[in-house]
Amino acid sequence: MREISFRGKSLRSGIWVYGDLVHIHTKDGEAIGIKDTPYHVNDGFCNIIPTQVDPETVGQFIGRHDNRGWKIYEGDIVRHYNGEQPVEWDSDSVSFQMNLNSNVLDQEVCYPDDIEVIGNIYEQSFATISPLNTSEKPQ
Repeated sequence: MREISFRGKSLRSGIWVYGDLVHIHTKDGEAIGIKDTPYHVNDGFCNIIPTQVDPETVGQFIGRHDNRGWKIYEGDIVRHYNGEQPVEWDSDSVSFQMNLNSNVLDQEVCYPDDIEVIGNIYEQSFATISPLNTSEKPQ
């Protein structure tokens, strides 16, 4: 089974959060949140309260890692031997793609040695998006 995970930027702290995408109800109405994976507490489960995120920053893990082992998310900017482009969802082909110099690279065609995450479309520096969640770090 493939891993399904999302990330989004917290509205409160501005920090990237990773986990399940959830719809949450707030006093102002519907909102989008990210909830960490549940963890065990005294032989039971404890669900972590979702973090409200900016919906414009939500991106899905595409099921691939770059040449350093970092997870690649929709909205990441990747470098390939043909150039640099953001990872985008393409509804027509129903896949995540990178359009590098008119060469469309489908997620099934790219190999980890070929691509490197260098940033995202929301921030300037890759260093600022390094995940704090240990599950997102390279193994």
